[in-house]
Amino acid sequence: FLENACCQCGQSLSATTAYSLCGSCQTHTPYIDQTFSLLHYRPPVDYLIKQLKFHHALMVATLFGNLLAEQISARNLPLPDVMVPIPLHRKRLRERGYNQALEIAKPLARILGIPLQTTLLVRTQHTLPQTECTIQERRKNVRNRFHCPDPANYKSIAVIDDVITTGSTANEAAKAFKQQGIQQVSIWSCAHTPLS
Repeated sequence: FLENACCQCGQSLSATTAYSLCGSCQTHTPYIDQTFSLLHYRPPVDYLIKQLKFHHALMVATLFGNLLAEQISARNLPLPDVMVPIPLHRKRLRERGYNQALEIAKPLARILGIPLQTTLLVRTQHTLPQTECTIQERRKNVRNRFHCPDPANYKSIAVIDDVITTGSTANEAAKAFKQQGIQQVSIWSCAHTPLS
């Protein structure tokens, strides 16, 4: 489990206090209000996530959804009004056949009793997979690529994703929600990749 992390972006820290921020979040405040990542992205977690994303191992999504629900409850994290999985562009969704973030969110929403919405966030443009981009390219690759068509008077949202690496995708999703007046945007992910 990822124990010591920046409370805003989720990046691993050497130690943590009740409210710890990494240097990056102290100098460049992200749109994200809070991040909770369950695990470090390293063996065997990286293998499981790749099986889920590229080899249709949907039982891995159920496992991660259950573990996330267990840890979110155990840590008494504030629960949002609604959960939203990071959307895939319709082209990638056709290629893969499913959205792994949605598959993770289904058991999580059921266990925590939080509504799950799949239309509150839209990926407006097909982009390269983030795994094919450098850190600098990742930021440009997803910049302004999300749109929130109707926030439906929600005040707090948890965005669900499988892995956070640079946080660029998560931050752009949070930005789209903040532009529509959402007050609190949390990111919940299965794993977080250390930048160094």
